[in-house]
Amino acid sequence: MNLEILIELEKNLEAEEFRSSRSKLENLLHPNFKEVLSTGAVWSREQVIEALLKMGDIDDYNVYDFETFELGSDTGMVIFKTANNDKTKVTQRSSTWKFEDGKWMNIFHHATTVKV
Repeated sequence: MNLEILIELEKNLEAEEFRSSRSKLENLLHPNFKEVLSTGAVWSREQVIEALLKMGDIDDYNVYDFETFELGSDTGMVIFKTANNDKTKVTQRSSTWKFEDGKWMNIFHHATTVKV
């Protein structure tokens, strides 16, 4: 299975074009989506969508070190890092994507702050 599409979808979630569009976010986030924040809090799909819509474009932000893994015939994982431009705040992230109804949707995301 070619999982390179999942890297592009992750990058889409970071783009202002997607962060400013409820319909685009709803299209990428599975109805049962959950996110575990770096604080340990668990957020629902709606909480994440609301936060992303308020956040908008992020200029001081880099996404890098992508790895993909096949978890099953319709499931893949992406592991990557995000950091501000001076790398004083680095976060290790992982997302689980499910292929359902003819499209990939993010069903789970986890973020852990990395000590720098």
